[in-house]
Amino acid sequence: MSYDSTVGEPMPHRRSDDRLLELLSTVAAELMNRPVGDIDSIVYRTLGGVGEMFGVARAYVFRFSPETDVMSNTHEWCSVGTRAQIGELQNVPTEGFPWWMTRMRAGRMIRLASLGDLPAHAIGEREILEPRGITSLLVLPMSFDGKLLGFVGFDHVRTTHAWTETEVSMLRVCAAAFASAFERRSLERRLEMANLVFSHAREGMFIADHDGVVTEVNPACESITGIPAAAAVGMSVSALIRPGAATEFTAALTSNLTLTNHWSTEFVEQYAGRRACPAWVNISATRGSDGTIQRLVGVFGRAGGEAT
Repeated sequence: MSYDSTVGEPMPHRRSDDRLLELLSTVAAELMNRPVGDIDSIVYRTLGGVGEMFGVARAYVFRFSPETDVMSNTHEWCSVGTRAQIGELQNVPTEGFPWWMTRMRAGRMIRLASLGDLPAHAIGEREILEPRGITSLLVLPMSFDGKLLGFVGFDHVRTTHAWTETEVSMLRVCAAAFASAFERRSLERRLEMANLVFSHAREGMFIADHDGVVTEVNPACESITGIPAAAAVGMSVSALIRPGAATEFTAALTSNLTLTNHWSTEFVEQYAGRRACPAWVNISATRGSDGTIQRLVGVFGRAGGEAT
Protein backbone atom coordinates (compact mmCIF):
# COMPACT_ATOMS: atom_id res chain seq x y z
CA MET A 1 0.00 0.00 0.00
CA SER A 2 1.30 3.48 -0.90
CA TYR A 3 -0.11 6.88 0.03
CA ASP A 4 -1.43 9.68 -2.12
CA SER A 5 0.74 12.52 -0.80
CA THR A 6 -1.91 15.13 -1.65
CA VAL A 7 -4.55 13.69 0.72
CA GLY A 8 -2.55 11.32 2.95
CA GLU A 9 -4.92 8.40 2.46
CA PRO A 10 -4.18 4.87 1.22
CA MET A 11 -4.21 4.40 -2.55
CA PRO A 12 -4.20 0.78 -3.82
CA HIS A 13 -1.13 -0.09 -5.92
CA ARG A 14 -3.17 -1.78 -8.61
CA ARG A 15 -5.25 1.33 -9.26
CA SER A 16 -2.29 3.73 -9.48
CA ASP A 17 -0.26 1.25 -11.53
CA ASP A 18 -3.13 0.82 -14.00
CA ARG A 19 -3.56 4.57 -14.38
CA LEU A 20 0.15 5.07 -14.89
CA LEU A 21 0.35 2.22 -17.40
CA GLU A 22 -2.58 3.63 -19.36
CA LEU A 23 -0.99 7.09 -19.43
CA LEU A 24 2.45 5.86 -20.49
CA SER A 25 1.05 3.55 -23.16
CA THR A 26 -0.75 6.48 -24.72
CA VAL A 27 2.36 8.65 -24.46
CA ALA A 28 4.61 6.06 -26.09
CA ALA A 29 2.21 5.67 -29.01
CA GLU A 30 1.86 9.42 -29.49
CA LEU A 31 5.59 10.10 -29.34
CA MET A 32 6.15 7.40 -31.93
CA ASN A 33 3.41 8.37 -34.36
CA ARG A 34 2.70 12.08 -33.98
CA PRO A 35 4.66 14.74 -35.93
CA VAL A 36 7.84 15.99 -34.25
CA GLY A 37 6.19 19.39 -33.85
CA ASP A 38 3.88 17.81 -31.26
CA ILE A 39 6.66 16.36 -29.09
CA ASP A 40 6.95 19.28 -26.67
CA SER A 41 3.23 19.43 -25.94
CA ILE A 42 3.12 15.65 -25.38
CA VAL A 43 6.08 15.84 -22.98
CA TYR A 44 4.48 18.68 -21.00
CA ARG A 45 1.17 16.81 -20.84
CA THR A 46 2.90 13.65 -19.65
CA LEU A 47 4.85 15.46 -16.94
CA GLY A 48 1.63 17.02 -15.74
CA GLY A 49 -0.22 13.71 -15.81
CA VAL A 50 2.42 11.91 -13.76
CA GLY A 51 2.83 14.90 -11.48
CA GLU A 52 -0.85 15.10 -10.64
CA MET A 53 -1.16 11.33 -10.31
CA PHE A 54 1.54 11.18 -7.62
CA GLY A 55 1.20 14.58 -6.03
CA VAL A 56 4.67 15.84 -7.00
CA ALA A 57 5.56 19.51 -6.85
CA ARG A 58 7.67 19.54 -10.02
CA ALA A 59 8.12 17.20 -12.96
CA TYR A 60 10.79 18.14 -15.46
CA VAL A 61 13.22 17.24 -18.21
CA PHE A 62 16.87 18.26 -18.34
CA ARG A 63 18.90 17.96 -21.55
CA PHE A 64 22.68 17.71 -21.72
CA SER A 65 24.91 19.39 -24.25
CA PRO A 66 26.51 16.87 -26.68
CA GLU A 67 29.60 16.75 -24.43
CA THR A 68 27.41 16.49 -21.28
CA ASP A 69 29.38 19.36 -19.71
CA VAL A 70 26.32 21.61 -19.50
CA MET A 71 22.69 20.81 -18.67
CA SER A 72 19.50 22.84 -19.10
CA ASN A 73 15.95 22.49 -17.84
CA THR A 74 13.93 22.26 -21.08
CA HIS A 75 10.46 21.18 -19.89
CA GLU A 76 8.84 21.72 -16.49
CA TRP A 77 5.43 21.17 -14.93
CA CYS A 78 4.66 22.60 -11.48
CA SER A 79 1.78 22.01 -9.12
CA VAL A 80 -0.37 24.94 -8.06
CA GLY A 81 1.56 27.19 -5.70
CA THR A 82 4.99 25.75 -6.62
CA ARG A 83 7.52 28.21 -8.03
CA ALA A 84 8.93 27.30 -11.44
CA GLN A 85 12.69 26.71 -11.68
CA ILE A 86 13.17 26.43 -15.43
CA GLY A 87 14.35 30.01 -15.88
CA GLU A 88 17.07 29.59 -13.25
CA LEU A 89 18.45 26.27 -14.48
CA GLN A 90 19.89 26.95 -17.92
CA ASN A 91 23.41 26.02 -19.08
CA VAL A 92 24.35 24.68 -15.66
CA PRO A 93 27.92 23.21 -15.66
CA THR A 94 27.73 19.53 -14.76
CA GLU A 95 31.22 19.49 -13.25
CA GLY A 96 29.74 20.73 -9.99
CA PHE A 97 27.67 17.53 -9.60
CA PRO A 98 30.09 14.59 -9.90
CA TRP A 99 28.00 12.15 -7.81
CA TRP A 100 24.87 12.91 -9.83
CA MET A 101 26.66 12.68 -13.21
CA THR A 102 28.40 9.43 -12.30
CA ARG A 103 25.03 7.81 -11.72
CA MET A 104 23.52 9.33 -14.87
CA ARG A 105 26.39 8.13 -17.07
CA ALA A 106 26.07 4.65 -15.59
CA GLY A 107 22.34 4.62 -16.41
CA ARG A 108 21.42 4.51 -12.72
CA MET A 109 18.43 6.29 -11.22
CA ILE A 110 18.54 8.68 -8.26
CA ARG A 111 15.81 7.92 -5.73
CA LEU A 112 15.95 9.92 -2.51
CA ALA A 113 13.34 9.39 0.18
CA SER A 114 14.86 12.46 1.83
CA LEU A 115 17.86 14.71 1.28
CA GLY A 116 19.40 12.89 4.22
CA ASP A 117 20.01 10.04 1.78
CA LEU A 118 22.50 12.15 -0.17
CA PRO A 119 26.08 10.97 0.40
CA ALA A 120 28.29 13.38 2.34
CA HIS A 121 30.46 14.11 -0.69
CA ALA A 122 27.45 15.21 -2.83
CA ILE A 123 28.03 18.82 -1.82
CA GLY A 124 27.07 20.48 -5.10
CA GLU A 125 23.91 18.41 -5.31
CA ARG A 126 22.85 19.40 -1.80
CA GLU A 127 23.52 23.08 -2.51
CA ILE A 128 21.15 23.07 -5.47
CA LEU A 129 18.42 20.87 -3.96
CA GLU A 130 18.05 22.29 -0.46
CA PRO A 131 17.26 25.94 -1.43
CA ARG A 132 14.45 24.63 -3.60
CA GLY A 133 12.74 22.97 -0.65
CA ILE A 134 12.97 19.48 -2.13
CA THR A 135 12.10 16.79 0.40
CA SER A 136 12.39 13.72 -1.88
CA LEU A 137 12.91 13.04 -5.58
CA LEU A 138 13.15 10.49 -8.35
CA VAL A 139 15.43 11.08 -11.34
CA LEU A 140 15.75 8.73 -14.33
CA PRO A 141 18.38 9.03 -17.07
CA MET A 142 17.30 9.48 -20.70
CA SER A 143 19.54 7.56 -23.11
CA PHE A 144 19.28 6.60 -26.75
CA ASP A 145 21.54 4.08 -28.47
CA GLY A 146 24.06 4.35 -25.63
CA LYS A 147 24.13 8.16 -25.71
CA LEU A 148 23.10 10.05 -22.56
CA LEU A 149 20.68 12.81 -23.58
CA GLY A 150 19.45 14.02 -20.20
CA PHE A 151 17.13 12.99 -17.40
CA VAL A 152 13.51 13.11 -16.23
CA GLY A 153 12.87 14.13 -12.64
CA PHE A 154 10.06 14.33 -10.10
CA ASP A 155 10.41 16.48 -6.96
CA HIS A 156 8.35 16.51 -3.82
CA VAL A 157 8.23 19.65 -1.70
CA ARG A 158 6.71 19.42 1.81
CA THR A 159 5.28 15.96 1.01
CA THR A 160 6.88 12.65 0.03
CA HIS A 161 6.11 9.61 -2.07
CA ALA A 162 7.69 6.17 -1.77
CA TRP A 163 8.11 5.20 -5.42
CA THR A 164 7.52 1.49 -5.92
CA GLU A 165 9.68 -0.68 -8.17
CA THR A 166 6.73 -1.08 -10.54
CA GLU A 167 6.25 2.68 -10.80
CA VAL A 168 9.98 3.20 -11.39
CA SER A 169 10.03 0.52 -14.10
CA MET A 170 7.11 2.13 -15.92
CA LEU A 171 8.61 5.61 -15.62
CA ARG A 172 11.85 4.27 -17.12
CA VAL A 173 9.74 3.45 -20.17
CA CYS A 174 8.56 7.07 -20.12
CA ALA A 175 12.18 8.32 -20.03
CA ALA A 176 13.09 6.00 -22.91
CA ALA A 177 10.11 7.23 -24.95
CA PHE A 178 11.14 10.85 -24.35
CA ALA A 179 14.72 10.08 -25.40
CA SER A 180 13.58 8.33 -28.57
CA ALA A 181 11.29 11.24 -29.47
CA PHE A 182 13.98 13.86 -28.89
CA GLU A 183 16.42 11.88 -31.01
CA ARG A 184 13.81 11.47 -33.77
CA ARG A 185 13.29 15.23 -33.80
CA SER A 186 17.03 15.85 -33.89
CA LEU A 187 17.41 13.40 -36.79
CA GLU A 188 14.58 15.01 -38.74
CA ARG A 189 16.14 18.43 -38.27
CA ARG A 190 19.51 17.11 -39.48
CA LEU A 191 17.80 15.56 -42.48
CA GLU A 192 16.04 18.83 -43.24
CA MET A 193 19.37 20.64 -43.11
CA ALA A 194 20.99 18.01 -45.31
CA ASN A 195 18.15 18.35 -47.82
CA LEU A 196 18.61 22.11 -47.88
CA VAL A 197 22.33 21.72 -48.53
CA PHE A 198 21.67 19.09 -51.19
CA SER A 199 19.09 21.25 -52.94
CA HIS A 200 20.91 24.58 -52.80
CA ALA A 201 24.59 23.65 -53.05
CA ARG A 202 26.46 25.20 -55.96
CA GLU A 203 28.42 21.97 -56.39
CA GLY A 204 26.97 18.94 -58.09
CA MET A 205 25.94 16.19 -55.68
CA PHE A 206 24.78 12.64 -56.29
CA ILE A 207 23.88 9.46 -54.42
CA ALA A 208 24.44 6.03 -55.96
CA ASP A 209 23.76 2.45 -54.89
CA HIS A 210 26.36 -0.21 -54.15
CA ASP A 211 26.75 -0.94 -57.87
CA GLY A 212 27.52 2.71 -58.66
CA VAL A 213 24.11 3.36 -60.24
CA VAL A 214 22.90 6.91 -59.60
CA THR A 215 19.72 7.11 -57.50
CA GLU A 216 19.52 10.85 -56.83
CA VAL A 217 21.12 14.09 -58.05
CA ASN A 218 20.76 17.72 -56.98
CA PRO A 219 19.85 20.66 -59.26
CA ALA A 220 23.50 21.78 -59.54
CA CYS A 221 24.41 18.37 -60.99
CA GLU A 222 21.97 18.94 -63.83
CA SER A 223 23.29 22.47 -64.34
CA ILE A 224 26.93 21.34 -64.51
CA THR A 225 26.53 18.25 -66.67
CA GLY A 226 23.58 19.37 -68.78
CA ILE A 227 21.94 16.01 -68.09
CA PRO A 228 18.34 16.26 -66.79
CA ALA A 229 17.80 14.73 -63.36
CA ALA A 230 15.34 12.18 -64.72
CA ALA A 231 17.96 10.98 -67.22
CA ALA A 232 20.82 11.01 -64.69
CA VAL A 233 18.99 8.61 -62.34
CA GLY A 234 19.87 5.11 -63.51
CA MET A 235 23.17 6.10 -65.12
CA SER A 236 26.48 4.87 -63.76
CA VAL A 237 28.50 7.35 -61.71
CA SER A 238 31.26 7.13 -64.32
CA ALA A 239 28.94 7.96 -67.23
CA LEU A 240 27.55 10.92 -65.31
CA ILE A 241 30.83 12.42 -64.08
CA ARG A 242 33.32 11.37 -66.77
CA PRO A 243 31.37 10.60 -69.93
CA GLY A 244 34.54 10.99 -72.00
CA ALA A 245 36.49 8.39 -70.03
CA ALA A 246 33.91 6.28 -68.23
CA THR A 247 35.82 2.99 -68.44
CA GLU A 248 39.01 4.42 -66.95
CA PHE A 249 37.05 6.29 -64.28
CA THR A 250 35.21 3.10 -63.26
CA ALA A 251 38.47 1.18 -62.90
CA ALA A 252 40.07 3.92 -60.77
CA LEU A 253 36.93 4.33 -58.63
CA THR A 254 36.67 0.60 -57.95
CA SER A 255 40.37 0.32 -57.15
CA ASN A 256 40.41 3.26 -54.74
CA LEU A 257 37.20 2.41 -52.89
CA THR A 258 38.46 -1.13 -52.38
CA LEU A 259 41.34 0.30 -50.37
CA THR A 260 39.58 3.20 -48.65
CA ASN A 261 36.11 4.68 -48.24
CA HIS A 262 37.06 7.93 -49.95
CA TRP A 263 38.46 8.96 -53.32
CA SER A 264 39.23 12.39 -54.76
CA THR A 265 40.54 13.21 -58.21
CA GLU A 266 40.88 16.08 -60.65
CA PHE A 267 40.43 15.84 -64.41
CA VAL A 268 39.47 17.76 -67.54
CA GLU A 269 35.99 17.11 -68.85
CA GLN A 270 33.56 18.49 -71.39
CA TYR A 271 29.93 18.24 -70.40
CA ALA A 272 27.05 18.32 -72.87
CA GLY A 273 28.97 20.00 -75.67
CA ARG A 274 30.37 22.76 -73.46
CA ARG A 275 34.01 23.74 -73.57
CA ALA A 276 36.47 21.48 -71.80
CA CYS A 277 37.54 22.67 -68.35
CA PRO A 278 39.29 21.38 -65.20
CA ALA A 279 36.96 19.59 -62.80
CA TRP A 280 37.14 17.66 -59.53
CA VAL A 281 35.14 15.01 -57.67
CA ASN A 282 35.10 13.62 -54.13
CA ILE A 283 33.36 10.28 -53.60
CA SER A 284 32.70 8.52 -50.28
CA ALA A 285 31.36 5.03 -49.66
CA THR A 286 29.18 3.97 -46.75
CA ARG A 287 29.48 0.34 -45.70
CA GLY A 288 27.22 -2.06 -43.87
CA SER A 289 28.13 -4.06 -40.78
CA ASP A 290 29.54 -6.79 -43.03
CA GLY A 291 31.93 -4.31 -44.69
CA THR A 292 30.24 -4.26 -48.09
CA ILE A 293 29.51 -0.96 -49.82
CA GLN A 294 25.89 0.16 -49.41
CA ARG A 295 25.95 3.45 -51.28
CA LEU A 296 28.17 6.14 -52.76
CA VAL A 297 27.88 9.86 -52.06
CA GLY A 298 29.69 12.27 -54.37
CA VAL A 299 30.35 15.98 -54.72
CA PHE A 300 31.86 17.48 -57.88
CA GLY A 301 32.35 20.78 -59.60
CA ARG A 302 34.47 22.84 -61.93
CA ALA A 303 37.88 23.93 -60.71
CA GLY A 304 37.95 27.45 -59.38
CA GLY A 305 34.16 27.47 -59.06
CA GLU A 306 33.67 28.42 -62.72
CA ALA A 307 30.14 29.20 -63.67
CA THR A 308 28.44 26.69 -65.91
